[in-house]
Amino acid sequence: MTSHSVRNTVELQDILRVLEQAEGPLKSAQLSKQLKQKSGKAFKPVLDEEVRTGRIYSWGSDSYWDKDPKALARERLLNLAKSDGLAGDTLTKRAAAGPPKIGPAIVSQVHEELLAENLLASPRKLARERLLALANSGALDAVALKKRAAEEPPRIKAAIVGDVYKELAAEHLLATPKALARDRLLNIAKSEFLAASALVERAAGEPPTIGSKILTSARTELVKEGLLRVVAKLNVNSRHPELYLEREIARLLADFGVARSKEQIQALLDSSPAKAPVTPDAHDVPEVAEKMFAAMNRIAFAPGTTVTFYRLRQQAELASIPKAVFDKAALRLQQERRALLAVHDHAARLPQEEQDQFVTDGLGTFYVSIYAV
Repeated sequence: MTSHSVRNTVELQDILRVLEQAEGPLKSAQLSKQLKQKSGKAFKPVLDEEVRTGRIYSWGSDSYWDKDPKALARERLLNLAKSDGLAGDTLTKRAAAGPPKIGPAIVSQVHEELLAENLLASPRKLARERLLALANSGALDAVALKKRAAEEPPRIKAAIVGDVYKELAAEHLLATPKALARDRLLNIAKSEFLAASALVERAAGEPPTIGSKILTSARTELVKEGLLRVVAKLNVNSRHPELYLEREIARLLADFGVARSKEQIQALLDSSPAKAPVTPDAHDVPEVAEKMFAAMNRIAFAPGTTVTFYRLRQQAELASIPKAVFDKAALRLQQERRALLAVHDHAARLPQEEQDQFVTDGLGTFYVSIYAV
């Protein structure tokens, strides 16, 4: 029987009816048998012609169905990502496995399309967002942070998490253990004046955990760089010695029977020109927070992309906002869980004018950027 004679004996609706009732793709021989055709081989050109016109779909060299494999792959990828928390290779392999099976090339192509449409997140993007969010909690050391980021659903390969961790550290969006150790030691030395071993022990007791060897090495570096000064075996933050000097001046004056108030000693140590204090209007902060959130989403490269505070301050609606109000607005967005702020890992080593470009909580933590969650 020729393909022409088959065309005359089988109607399209009959082909579509059989394919619609099928639980999966059918071979040409199976279709031929169900439609009572003598030769599946002769029937194949008819099916191929229907594929070309888009009325049915090819599921391989000799398999046909009325369902589009790309549409089914798209639906399956989205469902598996949502219900089973899968991503990356694990997701595409599960989606291709079926039933019915879908060609891996088709699944990969659809997966790339969904990534481009931001309907699925790539493993690297997931790793980046997860590392920043977990680091912001401040409860995990570097090893635990990477392990947790890799194991949360959907799971991400440890190698990918490790690479992204290095990228974030290079961008100063994530603190390395050494950088975190340096900042912690300097922050402690602002208000507590301890001997070397006591300082390391004190820093090791704060979360996230940092090894004593790293802390000891970091303390030695800070002393060599002059950022920590050892006075009578006590470690003092060289850039912020105010509390130590205040205490020592009061002690020295007392030894000579001279009494001075804390405020008088502080005034003696204050080298900055007098200026009127800026008191943020509490009613301004929510309004500025809304402007900041809108500006952040407007200028972000893509949803969830990090935006630096330097860029945000250049926006017309935020350029004239006092720093105190600007900082409180950014912290408010984080408190409301609408955004996350990325910690700067070595702000304490920068000049004051550079520190002023960041957002600070007033307790020694500086933030360099923000992104919506």
